[in-house]
Amino acid sequence: MRFRKIHGAGNDFILLSDLGPDDDIEWPKEAERLCARRTGVGADGLVISRLISDSPAVLEVACFNADGSIATMCGNALRCSAWAAHCDHGFQQMSLHMAGVVHDAVVSDDSVWVTAEVVTFSLGAYRPLSIEGRPGSTAPTPAPNTS
Repeated sequence: MRFRKIHGAGNDFILLSDLGPDDDIEWPKEAERLCARRTGVGADGLVISRLISDSPAVLEVACFNADGSIATMCGNALRCSAWAAHCDHGFQQMSLHMAGVVHDAVVSDDSVWVTAEVVTFSLGAYRPLSIEGRPGSTAPTPAPNTS
C-alpha cells in the first residue's frame, strides 16, 4: 500500500490517492487500524482521494476519523488532497467533492486555498434542551441552506 503521511494546520493524515476500482476496502476498519498511534502508522484520520476527471479537475475525497467514523467536512483534509493532486497531476484549480458537497480549490507552489460551506442559523429558531430530563438552556436549530 502506497500512501502519504501528510499534515495540514495541526492535523495529520494518511492520504491514499489514485486507487484502482478494485481497491474497495472497508475503509472505516482500515482507518482504525492504520491511524492507531501505537500499532499503526498513526494519524488523526485516513483520507481517500480519487480522481474523477482531469479536465476539468475533479476529485472525490473521503475522510475517516481515527475511530473509523466518517468526517463529513474537514478543511485540512481537503487542503492536503488538493496539494497532493497538484504534486501528482499539476492541477492548480480543482473541484473536491466531500460528503456530497462541492468545494473549490486553488493551489500555488506555496499555498492551498479551499472553499468551505458555511451553515446559516436562524436567530428565531431555538428549541429548548433538556439534560437528564431537566430543562436546560436553548440551542440553535440550523436553518436550511438556501444558497
